[in-house]
Amino acid sequence: MTTAAEAAHYALPLAGEAVAGNGIPVGCGRGMEVVRMRHRKPFFLSVIAAAVAALAMPITALAADTYMDTVGGVEIAATPTKGTFTGTANGDLPGTWLATVVHNRLTGAVPAAITGGSFSLATTLDESGTLITGDFVGGTVRQTTGLTGCSNETYAVNGNLGNVGPPGANTGTGRFVATLTHYRVRLFTRCLTYSASIAGTINLTF
Repeated sequence: MTTAAEAAHYALPLAGEAVAGNGIPVGCGRGMEVVRMRHRKPFFLSVIAAAVAALAMPITALAADTYMDTVGGVEIAATPTKGTFTGTANGDLPGTWLATVVHNRLTGAVPAAITGGSFSLATTLDESGTLITGDFVGGTVRQTTGLTGCSNETYAVNGNLGNVGPPGANTGTGRFVATLTHYRVRLFTRCLTYSASIAGTINLTF
């Protein structure tokens, strides 16, 4: 509450203000500008506070994309614990691929663990040529047919990929799932593998 004297004091116009016939200050005198600035100050402070809060918020990582290709090719080198393959890919990332799969020694139909290897795909990404690479970080190889006699042999290759992506962004994952076929023929007393093909799919997320 205010006294009559205080009320009379606050009713007086400030220097530079015009006075209407009813005694109320009008116009743009200095006193009115000060009042306006006092009302603007909370608004400016709220804008600054909102900007600071936005800068303090954690930056959300861009969502990774998943690409799927069908792959086909041939085995170009093999040992009891390693196979190297190359061929073409068709799908989201068409191009030419190369893979080396390192695994434990195969024994019958028992799955052999994949212990290493590498994968690469020369393709086009965002309308630019690039090389997508990755490493085999797990999975299995298992013989599924041709365990006896001299018939063709098939193997199920199920590999997990890590460090997948283009140069400088190898943080993704992937799956390599394929069937390897060894074509065999008996020559006199020997059973010879004369060719080998591989077909399957790859899924890459990066």
